[in-house]
Amino acid sequence: MQEIKSDVVVARQNQQAQFPLSLARYILIGLLSLFVVWLLIKAYVIGSALFSLRNSQIQLQSMLDGGITQLEGDEIESLVLDVRQDILTIESETIVFYPLLTRLEWIPTVGPMLAITPQLLDMATGGIETGAYAIRGLKPAFEILKDDSLSSDAQIAALLQVVNQAAPDINQAHISFQEVIQGRKAITNIEAQPERIQSLFMLADEWLPIADDGLKFLTVAPEIAGVNGPKNYLILAQNEDEIRGTGGFISGSGVITIEQGKVSSIAFQDAYRVDDFSKPYGNPPEGLEDAMGFELFLFRDANFWPDFPTSAQQSMALFSYGLGLPELDGVIAFNQTFLSHILQITGPVAIPENNVTLTSGNVKQALRNAWEEGSGEKWRGDRKDFLGTFAAALQEKIFDNPTQLNPISLAQETTTAINNKDLMMFMTNPNTAMVLNELNWDGRLENPLGSDFLMVADSNVGFNKTNLFIERQIDYNVTISENFITSSSLNISYLHNGQTSPTCAQDDILGPIQPTYDEISNQCYWNYLRVYTPLNTSLTESGTYPISNERLITEQDWLGTFDTVQDLPNWTVFDNLLLVESGQSEPYTLSYRNNGLIQEIEPNIYQYALEIGNQSGLLKDSRTISISIPANREIVEIQPVPTEQIGNQFVFQNIEETTIQIVFR
Repeated sequence: MQEIKSDVVVARQNQQAQFPLSLARYILIGLLSLFVVWLLIKAYVIGSALFSLRNSQIQLQSMLDGGITQLEGDEIESLVLDVRQDILTIESETIVFYPLLTRLEWIPTVGPMLAITPQLLDMATGGIETGAYAIRGLKPAFEILKDDSLSSDAQIAALLQVVNQAAPDINQAHISFQEVIQGRKAITNIEAQPERIQSLFMLADEWLPIADDGLKFLTVAPEIAGVNGPKNYLILAQNEDEIRGTGGFISGSGVITIEQGKVSSIAFQDAYRVDDFSKPYGNPPEGLEDAMGFELFLFRDANFWPDFPTSAQQSMALFSYGLGLPELDGVIAFNQTFLSHILQITGPVAIPENNVTLTSGNVKQALRNAWEEGSGEKWRGDRKDFLGTFAAALQEKIFDNPTQLNPISLAQETTTAINNKDLMMFMTNPNTAMVLNELNWDGRLENPLGSDFLMVADSNVGFNKTNLFIERQIDYNVTISENFITSSSLNISYLHNGQTSPTCAQDDILGPIQPTYDEISNQCYWNYLRVYTPLNTSLTESGTYPISNERLITEQDWLGTFDTVQDLPNWTVFDNLLLVESGQSEPYTLSYRNNGLIQEIEPNIYQYALEIGNQSGLLKDSRTISISIPANREIVEIQPVPTEQIGNQFVFQNIEETTIQIVFR
């Protein structure tokens, strides 16, 4: 009996001991069940949102298949808002997993993509917010596009008003778009992504800057297009075969008047016909006077400075002065390469008067051929009338049927032209000028305080088109000393691939007899060279390249050393006149120093930055930059990645970037 009682007691004790374990097990199972249910709910919500996004994509494709003129503004806005809600849902449901997702990059194939989920959702959120603001502001445009009763001019004017009134929403769209750009910048593991994803990022890297600039430009486009009244812009056609400060000699000029988005008039003429010699003219810049013997500052030489706003204002003033016109509203300058871009967009343009059809491939040669038309003394005045004929034909093709233009080609070609300074714009309206400056569309020279700066600006002062055959090599070497003085040496070499005249005199092609384009191209290269550096830069050494007086139009010997010249404010400028004959030139060298270019950005952390200025029209330019920091310093950060490193020397060969930053300690 006693044994039975003992067994009961033991059983009860075991049962009591197991009860906490069973309870813990049940609690754990319950929590796991709740977690699974929670995951299932989240999966269902995310899946529903993804399914909704897929349906929205199908719906959008169906809308687009009908063409842009069949789109309903309300339907598009509703669709965008639905997509916005789906993306916000996905973001809110997945944000709790962000810490885990960012640590899954090690998983083969899908891991790298899972790791960037937060950045991708940031891009998606910013993108749909951009779309929502843009659609809200531009929604009335869909009804205008559907209105067949409106003429083309009336339709453009109405669309312009819509864009103008949508400025607040477009501005908000631009602000939201910065989330897309920042999200993309935060993604650094592109190489680890699947090939298909990499191609999508390559596409995004091409189009994100274009979209960003486009949104910003839309805020001022109506003002430029004359939404508040007619705008009169000076047109400068520059010939890069004869390089000048802003890209080329001013071959032709004219005024284009735009009102309510319509070109109401355009008049084109030779630059030589602008100046009125019955009026007094001022003295030319020092460089033109010294290198070409000019005594007057005329319109055709107004683009002397590589800073386009400076040259643009001079051009407007001299143009209005010579022709007795009221003040103009801005300047649009382009070169022959830009016309190739335009024809890439429009397709061939026929010029029946000249029995020629222009394409992107033949337009440069056609312009050179037209230069030779005419005979005797009359050729100087009539040789560029072809530009006016071409402008009229181009205007007719573009504005008579603007819907034929491919918007993708338009965006790509225009962006390339602006980035290469084949197209530059300056506007007198302060707000428009500010936006163009922020977009870097105005060809302005800018150098952040405390940064090094390098721009080598050529100006052909030989009255010829020799730049057709010129290639240039720049070697820039910077050494930073222990006490942070930057010593720079600059070597500039030229390769002349054409022929040169036996006399190689500056005035070889001047005279009453009409030369061919080939004859004025195969001449010696007379180059008034300027090197733009930061303020307070001191010239320490210069090579000597003398030119005898019998070759010069001024009939005075040129000593041939680099000197400091008064040119643009905020820069120290060194100049020289160089003569390049056929073949390879010797290197033209100069050295200088500056002791204010190293910035302490944090305690014992220092930065050297170099801004590189590119001159419009120089297509055959090769550049090597070498920067050496003190031997006892170590690199913290360097952008972009150098093409070569030798100890503490960093070499950058023909890089696309225009800014180099080296941070060291």
